[in-house]
Amino acid sequence: MIKKFLKRTAIFIASLVLLLVLVLTIIPYFFKDEITDKIESIANENLNAEVRFDEIGLSVFKHFPALIVYAKNVNIVNKKAQFASSNVVKAEAAAVGVNFYSLLKGKIVLDAVYLDDANLNLEIDPKGNANFNIVKPSKPSADTTQTEFKIKKVVINKTNVSYNDKSTLLKFKVQELNYKGTGDLSADFFDLNSNVKIKSFDFSVAGVDYVRSKPINAEIVTYIDTKALKFKFERNSIRIKNFPFSFNGHFAFIKGGYDFDLRMHSKNSTLEEMLSLVPPAYDEWREQMIITGNINFGIFARGKYMQDQSEKPVVSADLQINSGTIAYKKIKEPVKDINISAKALIRDLDINKLKFDLDNLSFNLDKKKTVINFHSEGFKKLKIKTAIKADLDAAKFKEALNLNENDIRGDVAVDLKADGIFLRDLGFSPRLNKVDTIIKSIPKFQLNLSLKNGYLKNANKNEAVKNVNLNLSLTAKDSIIRNISGKVTNLNAEALDNFVRGRFELHKLYPFTVDTELESKINLATIHKFYPLDSLEVKGNLNLKVSMHGILNRKQKKYPSSKAIVNIKNGYLKSLKFPNIPIENINVSAAITSNNGTGEDLNVKLQPAEFVLAGSPLKVQGEVSNLYDLVYNIKTQGTLDVGKLTQIFPIKDVTVSGIIQTNLMAKGSKKDLDAKNYDNIKMAENSKLKTL
Repeated sequence: MIKKFLKRTAIFIASLVLLLVLVLTIIPYFFKDEITDKIESIANENLNAEVRFDEIGLSVFKHFPALIVYAKNVNIVNKKAQFASSNVVKAEAAAVGVNFYSLLKGKIVLDAVYLDDANLNLEIDPKGNANFNIVKPSKPSADTTQTEFKIKKVVINKTNVSYNDKSTLLKFKVQELNYKGTGDLSADFFDLNSNVKIKSFDFSVAGVDYVRSKPINAEIVTYIDTKALKFKFERNSIRIKNFPFSFNGHFAFIKGGYDFDLRMHSKNSTLEEMLSLVPPAYDEWREQMIITGNINFGIFARGKYMQDQSEKPVVSADLQINSGTIAYKKIKEPVKDINISAKALIRDLDINKLKFDLDNLSFNLDKKKTVINFHSEGFKKLKIKTAIKADLDAAKFKEALNLNENDIRGDVAVDLKADGIFLRDLGFSPRLNKVDTIIKSIPKFQLNLSLKNGYLKNANKNEAVKNVNLNLSLTAKDSIIRNISGKVTNLNAEALDNFVRGRFELHKLYPFTVDTELESKINLATIHKFYPLDSLEVKGNLNLKVSMHGILNRKQKKYPSSKAIVNIKNGYLKSLKFPNIPIENINVSAAITSNNGTGEDLNVKLQPAEFVLAGSPLKVQGEVSNLYDLVYNIKTQGTLDVGKLTQIFPIKDVTVSGIIQTNLMAKGSKKDLDAKNYDNIKMAENSKLKTL
């Protein structure tokens, strides 16, 4: 008996469901022509744009249980010439929901909007005209059919949005937007509850990217005043990639611009969540790191932004990081106790009104602490106050942050204090003897830096630069750049059998006052074993020894007392850009001396300087002395292809070709030339210049 009853009940329920489906399927088609005609009429009457679609239909199944009128392959086109894209909307499907019960009363009530697989191209031209401003001013309609807009739901699936405001240089791009919004959109004032999922979001202002390729998930409650075109953001929870924050404030469209007060906060988030915002190129690096620490972060923007630039907002940011650690997963010693306290404020979006305060950036690594603070105001006229004290093991720092594959080692100590103004502007340059852009002011500063037991090995090379040591001290006692003084002592660097060592002391930048001793020995053919020479092939032995002491002041005819010896043996140079034009058999033996630091005792000897360029040899040898009463004894012999030489060593904006053939011997002095004592001057020349 029970089985019979259950069977009849099941048949009844199945029949009822079937009847309901038939009713929902068939009844709408009694109203199909009326509804579709009305939708087309609304579009043509209210949109100042061309609307195209392939097909219109009705369904209760596409967005069950809503009754919808849908259109396939929808295009809304704004053909005004000033816009880059004429397609404002291009969608695989667009639909509106129709209240089923209103049809039975002879009315058409639209209560939902659906958009699927669409591309929205929204653009504002430099004058503030929008390509999406396509709604015609409302006019009394001759159609007596009652139609009401009571939109309470908006659903968008897999839609891309491109927004480009050329009047404010603001851009954003959204890929695969999935959105569901509910609220009484037909009211003058209403709350819009939104659920947002975005696969990828890009945001930039004035060409500067602030967000790139980040997914977004958000729950947003927005109070909307449609009469005033004002939006108030309340109780908003947003997550960009893994970084959570809240967003509140208001945004309003006003005549000629925008009025807003927007605040973004992220409180008690983690450093790992914040670093999820790094560009995609660094995602692999981030995934290999162990990151801990707490952060508080906020961005604030308030004021008016007018298209005529008469008013601009204030933007500020605040970042606090406490007790952070970062470490590569494969090592034990992290960078720890990371603490950052920083603030930035910019008024009128003017970089010259930027104020930045880094009150503290500190961390520990292997019981060694680094502390930095930095304060600045302005940009063109940059006021700086900073102090840096660092003690780092370069190898452990590189390993902890997994920076690159190169092997870097050494103990680095830095102590810097600076306070003052940095300014570049037009002024008279004593060096150039003319008005030019010069550095008018620098901060007073004291820098002490040391590197001990330095080591650098390129990951793609077998050999390393090692035993790198130096002590550097730089001082600016006032704001005048020419008064900078400094010295490098204990300079040493070795690679294979090559070395550079010496010291350098600069007493004053202008007039240039130096005290230096430098010596190097380099087998050029071995450089590629420890340093990448991607476009050059070099060979030969270079020996250099320089000793220089004193002042260089051409106006006062003062020169440092100097002794420099340069020797190159069996040199070879080939640019891989011009493999058929090598410079080979380079041999140079040069000595420059000036014992007293005057032009009179300057002596330059070439014994000789010679090379072969693309098969043509050239040799120069001789001696020149006394810069002010020139005494010379010079011999040249050979051929020089000027065109091929300038291919290897190009002269900017100049193209030269031609061949010089020379066989010259010249001996004499400027004193004899001025006195016309030609008997004391010897000259033998057989030189030709071809096809210059």
